Amino acid sequence: MRPLVRGQSKTTAALSRDHHIAISDSELITITGGKWTTYRKMAEDVLEIAIHKIGRDDKDPAATCNTNDLPIHGYKKDVDFNMPRYYYGADEQGIQSLMHEHKELAEKIHPLLPFIKAEIVWAVQNEMCMCVEDFLSRRTRALLLDARSAIESAVLVAEIMAMEMNRDTAWIKNEIDNFNSIAKNYLPTSNLPAGQGDLDIETTN
Repeated sequence: MRPLVRGQSKTTAALSRDHHIAISDSELITITGGKWTTYRKMAEDVLEIAIHKIGRDDKDPAATCNTNDLPIHGYKKDVDFNMPRYYYGADEQGIQSLMHEHKELAEKIHPLLPFIKAEIVWAVQNEMCMCVEDFLSRRTRALLLDARSAIESAVLVAEIMAMEMNRDTAWIKNEIDNFNSIAKNYLPTSNLPAGQGDLDIETTN
């Protein structure tokens, strides 16, 4: 839960993402606003106030912030940005291991997309990926790259996720329907199929 700082705008999208720190009469420190990408700075600002409040010397090594150069999960030195799946950093080795153990996981999820089956398994096992939309929209950017191809990939993604999560065919159908209802909004109007944009895609056996 991330409360935003109230502003004049009627929509949350237009509200400022700057963080604000307030100290109550009881000296409760409250931080609101901010962004995912500024979490380290937010934490540092709060802790500097807390350290000051308890009277600790700012020069005390124990009071010095040491996270500015602390690598986050997946850090990898000398990344080659021309390599596929470079964005996984050190976690790429885990995906390579999956492909080594199960050769079929090296196959693409769609001819027009760069993502492979192993990424689905990895997302479920290690990234708390729980639904088809999560994988095709966020764990990968398939929906933004090519909405039509993402829609055509949904059946395969749902079936692999179902195997990993021990879900039934009803779950697969529900996930496909949910994803299609969202994904059709990313298609150019001229590409929408007949029937007011309804997508009729059946699961495979």
